[in-house]
Amino acid sequence: LRLDHPELFWLYAGQEAEMVYLSEAVNYGGFYFVYIKMAEPFTNYEPQMNAFNAAAASFLADINQDASDYEIVRQIHDKLIDLVNYNDPVGDGEVEWDRGQDLAHTAYGCLVADSRGNPNYAVCDGYTLAMEYLLQQCGIEAAFIGGMAGSSQADAGGHAWNIVKIGGAYYHLDATFDNTLSHMGPIRYDYFNLDDGKVFRDHEPVIWKVPDCTVS
Repeated sequence: LRLDHPELFWLYAGQEAEMVYLSEAVNYGGFYFVYIKMAEPFTNYEPQMNAFNAAAASFLADINQDASDYEIVRQIHDKLIDLVNYNDPVGDGEVEWDRGQDLAHTAYGCLVADSRGNPNYAVCDGYTLAMEYLLQQCGIEAAFIGGMAGSSQADAGGHAWNIVKIGGAYYHLDATFDNTLSHMGPIRYDYFNLDDGKVFRDHEPVIWKVPDCTVS
């Protein structure tokens, strides 16, 4: 639920709330009951939701949604890279209380601010969820992929990226890697719309079974 709907950032992370997921045995007909419990009320919901909606609308205001799906994806990719900074303190585990709850892990951190108020400051799952949400608003199917990434098995770490559907075919898109490669230089497209063979050289999905991305 929370990965398909990045606007529910308040279910994913935050200082005021912690989610508990409980699933019972399979029910008749193959259905499961899933219970979601909040430990505390999320008191900042209204102002943060308003800020998120305003930021998303502002971001999309100058995206040409009459363009081809490919061009829409490129526009959002480029604008996100120009807007967002990678949150090194959260990414490097320097924020002691984080436990995966800093808003840098969410679309809110990417489009608004992290939990300490730093604007447009996110880590990989924040980039991925923001990209997914923005593409969804343009009618383009996108999904969150969780896994591992790194130049070698020894230095691989947890990572997240998107799969995007364009013209009936699925592509891998890693805005985080393109952002860090583009730092202080022109926008890079090293991880823009790749097939399985290219992206699996240094990415490995471990959370979800993903569709084959065979179009290069």
